[in-house]
Amino acid sequence: MTDSQHSSNNSRFLFEDSPRDCLDILKKAPIGIFTSSPQGRFLSVNPALSHLLGYESPEKLIDSVNHICSQIYADPEEREALERILNDHGQAANYQCRWMRRDGSVVWVSNSIHAVRDENGSITHYQGFVLEKGECEKSGKNQRNALVREKSRLQSITDAMGEGLYVMDEQGLITFANPAAASLLGYEQDELLGQSGHGLFHYHPGEKEHRTSIQDCPFFQAVINGKSYSAREWFQHRDGRVFPVEVTAR
Repeated sequence: MTDSQHSSNNSRFLFEDSPRDCLDILKKAPIGIFTSSPQGRFLSVNPALSHLLGYESPEKLIDSVNHICSQIYADPEEREALERILNDHGQAANYQCRWMRRDGSVVWVSNSIHAVRDENGSITHYQGFVLEKGECEKSGKNQRNALVREKSRLQSITDAMGEGLYVMDEQGLITFANPAAASLLGYEQDELLGQSGHGLFHYHPGEKEHRTSIQDCPFFQAVINGKSYSAREWFQHRDGRVFPVEVTAR
């Protein structure tokens, strides 16, 4: 990306839960996929996980579960043990435990989870994959191969996008940024994770110190409230240069 391209009107960013192709993969994945907060709330789930736990939709599961430890884990101590592993090692592979379905029945599952941290090392959220243990034993190799293929395809799609894409959680912290977004802003991908995109590079020409509160930011409010937003905004490069972008929030 050249300097002239930085200042052109053709720079585009997408702010959404995931790009369309990525979202299709998540919806159609044969395994449960979720993000959750350290406080015990689901932030996002795919249809396979809501089906596994007996809920009509991902939205119903998210709305119904306020405390994962007591509502999902048959034995809360298994959740506490998992949290200790994630705190100490950052990830847990094939962690087997008992989950409770909506009707109260118990199902054995295998979790593969990793913790996402901010720049201070604090855990902002967890990202995980869930397989029912019976399915895992019956077709574990095929499922693992399918998961690897889907993750690889998802990575290829986002890496190849010419448009900058980053994903924010409900606090406005960046949980994912593709190479195009990092390049446009002058950062490495890892440097953006856990940062507040609004505070780091969203430039407001008419405001004091060229910043505004996140509560007053229209495109952040659109994302957090599940609304669409498309407009021309200004971003600030790491080296201080300011350039216009066309943003789309979904």
